[in-house]
Amino acid sequence: MEGMHQLMLESLGYKVHDRLFDCSFRKLCKGAYEKLRFDLQEGELVYTGAAHNPKSREAKLPNITIIPNLPAHDSEKDEDVIVFGSSMGHYQQNHESPIMEIYEFKSAGAMVVDCEGDDNVNLFVANKGGKVIIPSGCNMTLYNFGAFPLQTLDFSNNYDGNNESHKHLQEESGPIMLVTYLPFKGAAIFEINPLWINREDSLGIKLWDVYNEQRFVVVPLTMTEHDQGKLTDKILNDNYIKAKFSEIGVTLREAKQSLSLEDITIDTPLEQLAVAMGKPLHHCFELM
Repeated sequence: MEGMHQLMLESLGYKVHDRLFDCSFRKLCKGAYEKLRFDLQEGELVYTGAAHNPKSREAKLPNITIIPNLPAHDSEKDEDVIVFGSSMGHYQQNHESPIMEIYEFKSAGAMVVDCEGDDNVNLFVANKGGKVIIPSGCNMTLYNFGAFPLQTLDFSNNYDGNNESHKHLQEESGPIMLVTYLPFKGAAIFEINPLWINREDSLGIKLWDVYNEQRFVVVPLTMTEHDQGKLTDKILNDNYIKAKFSEIGVTLREAKQSLSLEDITIDTPLEQLAVAMGKPLHHCFELM
């Protein structure tokens, strides 16, 4: 994150965490990611986040995540690709609270949510303002869908170990999905990481047709559509594409502009709701 922006955030009580291209990132590149040769220098920014955990819980504001795309070379196809930026995923600890976080997309993107015991995974596809509620006991992974960096806000109770997460599974198997853009072919490729198919645990995707090697979906996307952030609309408005996702164990869902969370309706931006009279978000997450 640029110095001036970081200073501004820190003055508001945020702690900035830059995720860099280093050994900690490379050890997440398992399975489908192993064929990629990223065009990045050691120490370059992969994505960044800013967590807000003030001493006074009533003063908490949403956390921030910014995820750019990454240039790479696909060694299997022997062609240059754009890897749609990703948080690389993390596992949300099973907790007595059924709701761990709420995310709001400030630009086009998506989130894969893989809950324990489900045979399929959910792909929440979002335009600006789309919101997703994260349950406990699941894997969640953010993806950028635009030409410019993805921006999200999220709100949770980060105090007293109430929102514990880790990347142990990602260090073992990598992210659940790889999404790339092939500019010269005009296509976005959604590829399921084979290390998440028919696992022995209760996570990932259960596919019974083990002889079908078509573990990917191709979405036609021109350079102009890519630059205009049209990938979300292309996915949500095409029944054929929806059916192809279903065939590989992915359930498409649209991130809604309005959600119900306990006794409140969340239909305004999180940054406004966090400072609204009565602090409804803080009550939902037991911060007051």
